[in-house]
Amino acid sequence: MAYGCRHDEENRVVPEPVSVVYERSALDRPVSLFDHAERLHQRAPDSPLPDGGKPFPDEADHGSQARDEASYQDRKAALAAALETFFAIPGGRPEDLHAALIRPEISARTVCIGAQHDLPFTPEPERAREIGLWLARYGYDRRPVMVGLALLRETAQRQDISLVKTIGLLKCFDSAAVKVLASIPDAAPELIWLAERSRPYPRSSAVGELCRLADPATLPWLLRHAMDDRRGVSSTLARQIAEVTSLADALAEDPCDEQVWDQAGRLLLAMTSTRNYETEVGRYEKARLAYRRFAASAVRMTPTLDRCAALISITEDLQTGPAACLPWADTERESVISELLAVLRSPAWSQTLNLGVGSTDPTTRWRARWAKEAAQRGAGDDTANAKAGNRFEIRVVMPDPDPEDFPQVETRILIGGRPIIAAAFNKGPAGMPERLLRENGGLRADVEPHEVRLAEAYCTEGCCGGLYVTIVREGDQVVWRDWRSSTKGDPPGEFRFDADQYDQEVARAERDHSWEWPARSLARHLDEKLRATPEVLGQWGCWIDWVTAWIRDGSQTRLLMSYPQPPSHGDGKPWLLFGLLIDADDRDPAVQATELLGTFRTTDPKTMAEVVGGSRDYADQLGFPWPEKTRW
Repeated sequence: MAYGCRHDEENRVVPEPVSVVYERSALDRPVSLFDHAERLHQRAPDSPLPDGGKPFPDEADHGSQARDEASYQDRKAALAAALETFFAIPGGRPEDLHAALIRPEISARTVCIGAQHDLPFTPEPERAREIGLWLARYGYDRRPVMVGLALLRETAQRQDISLVKTIGLLKCFDSAAVKVLASIPDAAPELIWLAERSRPYPRSSAVGELCRLADPATLPWLLRHAMDDRRGVSSTLARQIAEVTSLADALAEDPCDEQVWDQAGRLLLAMTSTRNYETEVGRYEKARLAYRRFAASAVRMTPTLDRCAALISITEDLQTGPAACLPWADTERESVISELLAVLRSPAWSQTLNLGVGSTDPTTRWRARWAKEAAQRGAGDDTANAKAGNRFEIRVVMPDPDPEDFPQVETRILIGGRPIIAAAFNKGPAGMPERLLRENGGLRADVEPHEVRLAEAYCTEGCCGGLYVTIVREGDQVVWRDWRSSTKGDPPGEFRFDADQYDQEVARAERDHSWEWPARSLARHLDEKLRATPEVLGQWGCWIDWVTAWIRDGSQTRLLMSYPQPPSHGDGKPWLLFGLLIDADDRDPAVQATELLGTFRTTDPKTMAEVVGGSRDYADQLGFPWPEKTRW
């Protein structure tokens, strides 16, 4: 017998008829997770559940479980044994499997991994669906419900959609529910329903399934709304959306739909991102056409600050990022850049930025100033001069100050007008200016060769590598040679630059801090002072790791310190990392840095900071409390 659900006349989800025995036993059980989801959904049927449905009815039980020290293989074997034992008995009661799945030796994490991929034991389809529906409908613990959804993958039918959608509203089940819905024929519209009520990453998973299914009925939604929440949308998925929706053709519509234009900008930016390990814009066959049509339609769009920011970011990519490396014809790229800059400098768009600069909201003011300065600077206007020979240029690129992701400030290098880092390495961003534009190293050239890391993989160098070059001065020339990279293909060849022009450009870039915002300027001054006087932190047993300000923080500076000093990482001795959040104000950052240095001379900075790294055992050994939560 199946245990499905349906909608009644008031659009409420109700179970299909079940046996009297099961109905009676259901009365004695705790609140099921399905009932919990349905009750919350009825309060706000068109919105995501608050906090994804937390707290869940089984929260106390899961919170009180002891930490499982068994290996993953042992826990996986316990899950397989429970499933195999149950399905070996014809007519076994689903309550018995539920009870077997909530034993301590079967952890929620093991079940979650199995449900997202493949269960260690799978019964025949009809029985799998029957038991899966019961567990999903009546399960009052996350482990049986997750197993139920795993059993429904590839076995669920259209009449099961309501059940799957509803339980998928809980954030512990959203990803599993997406997989089930994607396996049901003609259920693509239901994926949209769940995507609009899900967290970023399950939403992007649903978008990926919609691209795979390519149901014509869902293409308008994909074209206009797939990027409404950019978090979780990888560069690969952005390319797939552009391809399945025929983005370049949609941009040719006259007039171009403003929603389509907005989505196009987000897709083009996402395809140049390295947040998915590799950029994808070079794999999008119609990329150049999409850029041309996006630029041609810009003049007909209503100016807003978000659209100004999109134009600035796309223009920068076309000048110094991955988009510049497309196989552009003659002056094609320069024409697109000029078209975008002309729109940004037009009276209506300039007025939008002027209004933003005068806003009372700090983020709006910051974004508007950033966009206005970039539009006025109009890098790329001197393209002909930049392309002369092997002219060496450094461009510090500040991303949108209102990020939805975690971008960083980049030091991009142009050689003869070509962005060499983007051309040679597509797994991560160019290095930060604090790393590349510093004394006694960085990009400075000397007669003694030194190797410089120009870029690091998004996932860190230890995972997917980086891009390195050796810099040396030879007479009146500076030479870049001996490239090494983790990217497939041949590394760049040797480059020779006029030494005077090279030195002048490096010195200019080192002095130029116009891209900084107050918190980042404070970080620079504080870092310089702490490294110049290591005894200030040293008297408290601390060692500076780094000082910076993240774009997403706005007005906060972050100081990371190791303790004890010198750092003892890797030698078996206990160590901790302390993080201090510092609020930057409107005063001169150099003055604030001096005041902080004075404070650290008389006050142990560990008393102002919080433990943000190390281990609980190390914290116990060193006499510090291990935090359950931090502001960091």
